[in-house]
Amino acid sequence: MTEALTVLSNWAAEHADWPTPKTLDGILRATFARATKTFNAAVLLTDQGYGPQAGMLARSLFEDMLVAYWMTFCADEAWVRRRIDDRMQFGRLLMRETALKHRWEIRPEEDIPEADMRKLREDEPRYAATFGPFGDVSWWAATDVHQKTTKKGEAGKWVAGGRRQLVGLVRALDAHPGREGGPFDQVVGQRPDEGEHTTLRRMYDIAHNFNNMMLHHSPFSMELHVYGEAGGNPDTWNEEPSDQWVAQIQLCLFWTYGQLILLMCQTLNPDLVDEAIELFERTLSSAFDQRASGAPDER
Repeated sequence: MTEALTVLSNWAAEHADWPTPKTLDGILRATFARATKTFNAAVLLTDQGYGPQAGMLARSLFEDMLVAYWMTFCADEAWVRRRIDDRMQFGRLLMRETALKHRWEIRPEEDIPEADMRKLREDEPRYAATFGPFGDVSWWAATDVHQKTTKKGEAGKWVAGGRRQLVGLVRALDAHPGREGGPFDQVVGQRPDEGEHTTLRRMYDIAHNFNNMMLHHSPFSMELHVYGEAGGNPDTWNEEPSDQWVAQIQLCLFWTYGQLILLMCQTLNPDLVDEAIELFERTLSSAFDQRASGAPDER
């Protein structure tokens, strides 16, 4: 499977010159750049026998993929641009406040002009309602952010009506009119016995939630490293590289990054779609044939 992952990485590197005529295209391209480094780092970890740690990165990669599809097909482009700009402005304010709090030196070229600071202060209540007072809410998560009106008819505080969860993005994509026969079944195909659940929903329910448990400090993640694979012996500490969860994480990485490559092709260079799908089918088929024959994976 490592060879299949390397083929994806090499193909992406050879096709790095994606046209970005619109602002949303640039946002998508930046997402793909971030995801590519995450993918390559996770592949290195699996190659060295660190499956659970690669799964932690696979969780981040899945979010990048899911948000990229959602903002492309489901969200309003103008809303995406405004929300990301708001998050960048709020980040400027938070970083300046952090620097002042800890008495870091702020170089003149990095400081915020007074006029900009006044505007940021005016918008701070709206930013805090949108992204949380510490900026820990993702830019896409807040839904209906609005300013209340007091009984006297004056402008009141800003509040967020709700928060999107990743599963909400899954539901939105599954309900999208262009979803039938759409992209998520073209890398690892939907099997007839999978019933009503889409491949995307299965990957969210199984692979993503599994990786999420490995990422966070949970009983499950501790058990992976305290008791080892056999379990039951508190004196066994699973700290050395092994094949534990490597194969499963590699398949998850292939599917998730493959979806991002397909999105880049569909959105920024449709002429490459057929080539990308053929690449997925060929490399994945070769990886499964190698495993079925008992040949060692080149790790």
